[in-house]
Amino acid sequence: MLSSVEIKPDVYFVGALDWNAREFHGYTTEQGITYNAYLILDEK
Repeated sequence: MLSSVEIKPDVYFVGALDWNAREFHGYTTEQGITYNAYLILDEK
């Protein structure tokens, strides 16, 4: 599942949930993992 949320004008949270991932850097993940990022729209 991929989603985005506008936090404030031109700033967005962008994330994804991977329910099938069961291991992340040596840790067991019974409920999957999330990928989180932020998008800032600007002139530069």
